[in-house]
Amino acid sequence: MPLTSEQEKEFKEIFDLFDKSQEGKIETKQFHPLLKKLGLDLTQLELDILSQEVVDFRRATHLSFTEFLQIMENYMNTTSSAKHLQSCIRTFDPENHGNISKADLVKLQQTFTHQYTDFQIEEMIRYADFHGKGYVDHNEFLRALTKQ
Repeated sequence: MPLTSEQEKEFKEIFDLFDKSQEGKIETKQFHPLLKKLGLDLTQLELDILSQEVVDFRRATHLSFTEFLQIMENYMNTTSSAKHLQSCIRTFDPENHGNISKADLVKLQQTFTHQYTDFQIEEMIRYADFHGKGYVDHNEFLRALTKQ
């Protein structure tokens, strides 16, 4: 869903506070403080997901207002999706201990019609365990779900 003209105006006012040169762009290092000014304190993973199709923050030095609007539109459109993903995490980590283990999956699969073998469950963990810890933390879980 596109941004409203009121949202664009609000974003432009805040963007302009950071656009010291008045060239319609800011340094990428100013992006996170700009988001904080909007009341958003996003993790690096969240920033990467929102901006992946717009700008590569590891390479880019500046962010245009148009790119900023695209990222904000992505954010506004994924807010409800993020709430849904958090709900999914709670399903897999009902005790909210911060990660999803093989034991969590074995316990959860008791509610499934299809039963997975130990090997299949271990494969699921390996697929999403980007850091090789033997379990999946919440960020890894989100990354695995949004992997393209």
